[in-house]
Amino acid sequence: MKKFVKTLIAITVFFAVLGIVSELIVFKAANRSRNSRNIAVNRINRLITEEVAATGAYPEDMVRASMEEWQREYGKSAPIDIEYIPLFAESRDVPVYVSSDGGAVICTLMNGDELFGFVRYSFDNKANGAVRRMIIVIVMACWLAAAAVVVYIHYVILMPFRQFADYPERLAKLGTTEKLPESRNKYFGKFVWGMNMLSDVLESNTRKIHELENQRQTLLASIAHGIKTPVTNIRLYAEAIRTGLYNDSGDGSANNDIAGKIERNTEDIEKKITEMINTAATSVSDFEPVNERFYLKELAELTKKEFSERLRISRVNFSIECEENPMLCSDKYGIFRILSQFIENAVKYGDGSSLKVTMGRQDEGFFFSVRNKGELLPAKEMPFIFKCYWRGSNSTNKSGSGIGLYAAKEIAHCLGGSVYAQRHEQTSEMEFVLYIE
Repeated sequence: MKKFVKTLIAITVFFAVLGIVSELIVFKAANRSRNSRNIAVNRINRLITEEVAATGAYPEDMVRASMEEWQREYGKSAPIDIEYIPLFAESRDVPVYVSSDGGAVICTLMNGDELFGFVRYSFDNKANGAVRRMIIVIVMACWLAAAAVVVYIHYVILMPFRQFADYPERLAKLGTTEKLPESRNKYFGKFVWGMNMLSDVLESNTRKIHELENQRQTLLASIAHGIKTPVTNIRLYAEAIRTGLYNDSGDGSANNDIAGKIERNTEDIEKKITEMINTAATSVSDFEPVNERFYLKELAELTKKEFSERLRISRVNFSIECEENPMLCSDKYGIFRILSQFIENAVKYGDGSSLKVTMGRQDEGFFFSVRNKGELLPAKEMPFIFKCYWRGSNSTNKSGSGIGLYAAKEIAHCLGGSVYAQRHEQTSEMEFVLYIE
């Protein structure tokens, strides 16, 4: 809004200056025209004075005889009318002229030292007035048009654009985010539709990636377990050969040689199996934190913005509590990803009657809690809740891959924090907590 007001002020100042400059130009042009007129009046008045003094002719007769010649000679500077005013008028109907608008000049008519009348020279100033009025109208019209364009751009283009200008960044950093509200705006309606479609595609691709990752890890685990059994058997056979179990003569030197080779091969296979299992466990969450300073309420506002409308539509009683506003240095979007997983998990397994997010300072660190009512996970399953690919007994007929909470734990580890879950039997609530020092 400040930029909008500044822009209007700048436009107003610009056209005000333009109007003043235009007025100065017209004023200078009028002065030049007035100077030319004064020169013409002085010359004509001198001719009339000399003629009257020399011949005693009546001034009006001389004016009628010479008017066309003077207009040809002086052009636009020539007066449009010349009127003689006697010094001693015989009639009271003879007016006395006073020039106040520059439209007339009154000169004395002398015969030597004797004043015997005045001559009034009239000019047409309508053109200058029309030009000035036209300039004022044009400047005002241009100012109104420019102001209208700025107001139109601000309210029709810029304000709607600011509502979703950061959406691509949120989509890139958060992975999934609240859909943009549908709009019939002729400038951004198609953009909103396209961004929502892109969000759906990214969400679908993310889900497919998780499914493929789950299948890949399952395949790796199956292969690892399938290899492990024959490798164990090979090791047993090698041990039997080493002890001479299959040697009738009792000399086990040859068998020892064979057993050593078998053992070395089995050790190599076991190393590869261990690497496969470790890779399967560590490749689920690929996260590199980007630490920055931010206030706690910024994260609260981000969480509220992303989930409040969605949960309102789902009729979930959603609330966020953040009474303090300390500054912390961490990855804001990494923390949000963890909270997002907690909230999604709460929506999936809760009963929708209550979902509360709490943020605040605790001891030397910060805690983030997501608490929901619903079916409690059995106490015996609580130690496995953050295991990779593990799904609880309450996951029947619910979609999922068992990766989300494990990924949340891995991200928390990258941020130097920890996650844990609690059962609150008295209130039938599950609580997931992230703590960052």
